[in-house]
Amino acid sequence: MKKTILLTMLICVLSCLLLAGCALSDGNDASSANPDGTESRSDGTQAQSPGSASAEHMESADGVPQDTSSSNLSLAENADSLTMEINPSQAALSDKEFLLTFRNSEDTQFYYGLEYTLEHYDGGEWKSVGFVPGFEIRSAAYLGADGTELEISLDNHDYAFEAGRYRVAKTILGKTLYAEFEILG
Repeated sequence: MKKTILLTMLICVLSCLLLAGCALSDGNDASSANPDGTESRSDGTQAQSPGSASAEHMESADGVPQDTSSSNLSLAENADSLTMEINPSQAALSDKEFLLTFRNSEDTQFYYGLEYTLEHYDGGEWKSVGFVPGFEIRSAAYLGADGTELEISLDNHDYAFEAGRYRVAKTILGKTLYAEFEILG
């Protein structure tokens, strides 16, 4: 009798592990994905995701990014042809949303992630602006081309924003790109 109960429990545990493994390999955890493309974290925060990723960028089942919009482009070997623009370049204190646009002077694609750094120019030097506690940027790789966009929200930063110069720094293929903007008083 004890062996039967133990065997039944073992089968249940193995079945649960098998089901959990299948769910993880699919990469689609419906309990943490939101329709707006953000990912819920266990602490209640949300990870940032690219604004246009659902329309133009996909990750395959094995985690390799794929571009569904322009598959005939070659892959960039370095970031020398890349620049980054921010819109708006001048904003009011109440403005919180900015759009980064990557410009590529060559007919190539490039991998990019969601990671970035926000900096404030204060007294002759650039100082890093931290994220709100618990905020995480999901680590993922996407394939982009000229015109790829990424949304940035100041609400994700733990900082008392004031009038002045700011910039977003983002490293792609070993090169750090900068996009500067100004908050008006």
